[in-house]
Amino acid sequence: ARGLAARGPTAALQVEGATIHWRQRHDLVAAADAFLRAAELPGAPFYAGRIYAELLVALGRKREARDWLRAWLPRLPADQPAARVGVVAARLAELDRELAARP
Repeated sequence: ARGLAARGPTAALQVEGATIHWRQRHDLVAAADAFLRAAELPGAPFYAGRIYAELLVALGRKREARDWLRAWLPRLPADQPAARVGVVAARLAELDRELAARP
């Protein structure tokens, strides 16, 4: 048996690492990077992508958050409540408004 490392990172492991960076180490940059890696892996929980966007906002990177949500939203399954498509669309619209209002 080759062990877990031989199979590569899983979404669950990436989320676990991201959560440790975020909640225990208070390292938002590392947490954002790990949530992005998680969100891009098969089987990732949908919230990983939403948290990634919110961490970008917290880091002052609203344009990146908006761009991520804009690209990610069409990939979300509308028939799965956990994807929270309406929440993502609303957050995207909010970021669009905020960025449009900037001088």
